[in-house]
Amino acid sequence: MSGFITQSLGQLASLVALDFSENSWEGAIITEAHLDNLSSLKEVSITKQSTNISMLFNISSDWLPPFKLTYIYIRSCQLGPRFLAWLRNQNELKTLVLNNARISHPFPDWFWKLDLLLDELYVGSNQLSGEIPNSLQFHCPSNVNLSWNCFEGPLPLWSSNVSSLYLNDNLFSGPIPQKIGGMPYLTDLDISWNSLSGSIPLSIGNLNALTTLVISNNRLSGKIPEFWNNFSVLYIVNMSNNNLSGKIPTSNQFQTFNDPSIYEGNLGLCGLPLATNCTDNNKTPHFPGEEDTDDGDKFEKQWLYLSINSRKVLIRYCIFCIGKFLELKKAVEENLKKDECSLIT
Repeated sequence: MSGFITQSLGQLASLVALDFSENSWEGAIITEAHLDNLSSLKEVSITKQSTNISMLFNISSDWLPPFKLTYIYIRSCQLGPRFLAWLRNQNELKTLVLNNARISHPFPDWFWKLDLLLDELYVGSNQLSGEIPNSLQFHCPSNVNLSWNCFEGPLPLWSSNVSSLYLNDNLFSGPIPQKIGGMPYLTDLDISWNSLSGSIPLSIGNLNALTTLVISNNRLSGKIPEFWNNFSVLYIVNMSNNNLSGKIPTSNQFQTFNDPSIYEGNLGLCGLPLATNCTDNNKTPHFPGEEDTDDGDKFEKQWLYLSINSRKVLIRYCIFCIGKFLELKKAVEENLKKDECSLIT
């Protein structure tokens, strides 16, 4: 279907489900007149696989709908720039999907007070901003996707019923909360491309159901914990471009993650599958038979030892410089993201 949407749609008082998905509504506009008398409406689905915006919602901020929706799935329609004010009385929602909807303002305070119990919250690919409280509740299982926005503050975690959590490509900062290990149904976790710091919490080892763990492009530091034998179904891992250090674990499960790109950008990491070998910095090299050699041999070996150590110093200096460059690159990317978000909001 294509063209304009007739306002007589608003006279279908018995209509329960409205689905305009995968149609070519070029220039179509939805107003209050299309919705005013749909008192039985429970579900709205307007989706497109294409990211091109073809439908516009032009609804007054003081309009209150006559219906109580349980299901909203809207993708690639222009709902913004402000968050949908007409949702403020929709306290029966179970599914809320507003993906690629050109919303560029914070969630309003009233949204967090709706006392919703959700199956799915998907507001990815907008420019939503502000901090996210931990007050939302979810059914089991449930999916949360806040990716590709401008959210900031500490990483939000909700009820233990969440099964997939996508918080990537935002401005979240601070440590990964220890209580993340209290989400036993979690199968997919992507918190990449934020500004998270601190170490990888040991409590992640409690997430036995994980199949995907992506923590790349943050500021995480310290060693990779030895908890990988807990994951029997984990098959996607990415921890690249952080400040992790030490030896890459060699447990049986971890040996399956043998792609170097999983670990690249962590200059302090060593061991397979990286080309960087692990060395004991506290151990002094010892040459066999050194005590029995003459002064000439000792001099040659001492010269060799000094040459090797000079090369080690040079390599470490190069690594230090590369590390500083990567830190600067990360800072520039974060500032560009912040500038982009501030321009839109």
